[in-house]
Amino acid sequence: DSHPTTFRKENDLYLQNSLWFMFVTSTTVGYGETVPGTHMGRTVAATVTLLGINYCSLLTAALSNALSWSPEEKSALNLCNREQARSHVQEMASAILGLWWKRRSAGFLTKKQRAKLDRMKRLFASTIKIATMDIEDCADTTVKIDTLAQNARHVESASFAIFERLWPAAEEEESQSAAARFATLKTGNEKMDVWREKSEERMRAAAIRYRHAKQKSFVKKVMARVEKAGSRLAQERADLSGMFDSDFFNTTSDGGLGNAHAARRGGLR
Repeated sequence: DSHPTTFRKENDLYLQNSLWFMFVTSTTVGYGETVPGTHMGRTVAATVTLLGINYCSLLTAALSNALSWSPEEKSALNLCNREQARSHVQEMASAILGLWWKRRSAGFLTKKQRAKLDRMKRLFASTIKIATMDIEDCADTTVKIDTLAQNARHVESASFAIFERLWPAAEEEESQSAAARFATLKTGNEKMDVWREKSEERMRAAAIRYRHAKQKSFVKKVMARVEKAGSRLAQERADLSGMFDSDFFNTTSDGGLGNAHAARRGGLR
C-alpha cells in the first residue's frame, strides 16, 4: 500500500486534559503525555496559565514586602556589622601584613598573587570604613528623613509662634492706612508711583514695632503650636520651658524679649 498508516486521534476527557496540562506545565519542564486537543480545552488551559502567572507575581510582591527589614531592624543590623568589623579589623591587618611579607620575601610576585593581595587590601579598606562608622550613620534612611521632617516641623511651629507674638496687630491697620495715603499721592507718572510705593514699603518694613510679651503665656503658645504640628521632642520642650522659667531671655531689661528687640533696633538706628 502506497499510503502510510494513518493515526487516529481521539479526544476524550477534554476538561481533565486541560487540567493535567496545566499541572505538568507548572511542575515540570515538559507537557506530559496528555495535552488539550480541542479549542475549548486550549482556551481553558491558556486562561488558567495567565491567572497562575498573575497569582505568582502577587505572591512574590507580598512576600518581598512581608520579609523586608524594618527601619529599626536595619539600624540594628548596621550596628552589629560595625561591631563585627571592629573585632575583625586587627586580624585582617595582621593577615595582610603576613601575606605581603611572604609574597615579597620570595623575590617574585606573580599576577595571581598580586591580585589576591589587592583583593585583601580592598576588603580591609571596606572593613575599616564599616568599623569607623558613626552611630548616626547606622540608622536607616527612613529614620533620618522622619527625624529631619519632625525637627523641621518643630522649628517651623516655634518660629510662627514667635513671629505672631512679636509682630503687633496694629501693623495691619498701619499698612492699610499707608496704602490709602499712598493712593492720594499718586502723580500719574508710572515710574514715580512705583518708586514711591517701594519707598513706602521700605519705610513700613523699617518701622516695625515690638510689643511687650509675657514669657509664661509665650511659652504656652509655643508649646501649643508644637503639639499641633505633631512634634514629639519631649526633651527639647522641657529644655525650652526651663530656659523661659529661669528668665534666660530677660538679659536687657524688665520688658522681656520684646523690649530687648526694640532696644537693639533703636541702637542700630
